[in-house]
Amino acid sequence: MTSSHNVRGALTLIGGTAAFTCVDALTKSVIGPINLGQAMVVRGVVATIIIFLVAWKFGALRHFRSALGPHVAIRVTAEVASTTFYLFALVQLPLANAWAIMLATPLIATITAAIFLDEPIGPRRWTAAVVGFLSILIITRPGIAGFSSASLFVLAAACLAAIRDLATKQIEQEVPSLLVALLTAFAVTLVGFVLVGPLGGWSAMTVGNIGSLTVAAVLLVLAYHCIIDAFRHGDISFIAPFRYTAMLWAIVLGYLIFGDIPDLSTLFGSGIVIATGAYTLHRERKSAKRETSLVRSSTSCN
Repeated sequence: MTSSHNVRGALTLIGGTAAFTCVDALTKSVIGPINLGQAMVVRGVVATIIIFLVAWKFGALRHFRSALGPHVAIRVTAEVASTTFYLFALVQLPLANAWAIMLATPLIATITAAIFLDEPIGPRRWTAAVVGFLSILIITRPGIAGFSSASLFVLAAACLAAIRDLATKQIEQEVPSLLVALLTAFAVTLVGFVLVGPLGGWSAMTVGNIGSLTVAAVLLVLAYHCIIDAFRHGDISFIAPFRYTAMLWAIVLGYLIFGDIPDLSTLFGSGIVIATGAYTLHRERKSAKRETSLVRSSTSCN
């Protein structure tokens, strides 16, 4: 994988992560009058319709059979299972504890990429993954109190998310990302339908609720496309640590929407995430420039 592809993948993942965080913030803002399962259904139905129409417009539906391969199936299954495990555990665990475990996904993804994809992972990539994870621990400061057997469900969700990313990387290039996003959105929406009943059933919705979830659905479409595209075109070991930027977006949105003021530990940990990501991206951009110069020199000589 070339450095230019990695830079593109990292930037795309950052954008997708930002969109996902906005989706979570909008969803959280309507939880209470309606339950999480209902919110997942409403935004999922809208997102599925949008992706279907876009896929139809650009002719992606003609390649539907190509999306029925094993790698797409593994990705969608892992996404659904990860979501289910995480939501089940979140009912029993403090949010900070669940976040700390779930954000182990980039580190797990880096390890699995080294083992199963034979990606060349140098000390800088290992350092970026580990330092990013440690900075998340500084931000969330998960304590022993609140950890229980439910922690294993979050760990399972993180491992499944890593499997999802691994499967995404192996999806055949002829499979449109729009189809992968369509199947993912549809499957997660079905999970929402399953959760509605156990979480209290269907409730009446206001115009504001519908509007927030509609915007969330549009952003969800963008998030799915960006994240799928990122992992299909970049090295997992390089781009996965940029998932840690989710905490930065969460801090900003938490302040703007919910009035949550970050403390010094949060700001310090966030600074580490920003510095590590900027340094890693800077080095990869330099590598991309060197590769471009070598290609041009080779072309000139010929």
